[in-house]
Amino acid sequence: MPSISEMIDFLWRPPRKEPGVKRRPLDQRDPANAQYYRNWGFTVYRTYYGPDSDKHWETLIDAMTRQTHLALGYHETEMIYQEDQRQKWGLYADKSDYVDDINRLKKLFRLTVREDSSVLDGLDIPRIRDLCRKELPEASKNIEGAKACFVFVADEAVLNDIARGVFVIKVVGYDWDEDRIGQGWMRIPTGEVLTFWESLLLWDFIETDVYREINDHWFGEESERYTWPGDASIYPTHGCSEAQTASQSRHSQFRFGY
Repeated sequence: MPSISEMIDFLWRPPRKEPGVKRRPLDQRDPANAQYYRNWGFTVYRTYYGPDSDKHWETLIDAMTRQTHLALGYHETEMIYQEDQRQKWGLYADKSDYVDDINRLKKLFRLTVREDSSVLDGLDIPRIRDLCRKELPEASKNIEGAKACFVFVADEAVLNDIARGVFVIKVVGYDWDEDRIGQGWMRIPTGEVLTFWESLLLWDFIETDVYREINDHWFGEESERYTWPGDASIYPTHGCSEAQTASQSRHSQFRFGY
């Protein structure tokens, strides 16, 4: 699985050195160099604007943001810290430097929201794909990892799930070949945003098919029920990023009061 230091290094984009010019490498930890980090995250398209959906949309965005921060916080556990490559190589002076990198990842996380009802209302997934392909050049300027070609979609089914206390989001691959067997999208728990992004980094590193986790055997109504279970090679957060509504009896890290 990608470590915290590997994720930080992936987002670090200092200016290239000019040929023949000698200079010291820029210090990644210097606040003056914070501008050379790229953001990470996903664009979220809202395609449903029915009654009461504004509240559920706001809850969805808030949940994904807070749950992702909580999932990053899980990496502070001693076991994960000790397995980080930078720690093994003695490049962290102490654990506080490691925690600083975790907090840096929290600050760099972005959900780029698209909610123009005049353009997006009622769009199905094929039309969302067409729109994303047109917007890709602009998206790649804002979010590192846009080359992975995945976005989140909050359609009527997703927002109705939020209303019922089911916290999921649809992940749509917009470079999906429509002639390929399957649908090129799936539902993931909102608490698995970090896990999904880590999986994309891992799949890219090992040069495997990024669609391997989008099960080709789910069609029609079954696709609306199937939820991605996560990647076995990524540390599970053990419920630390789980969201529940106040009406649910189990304890979790945070609750939503409706």
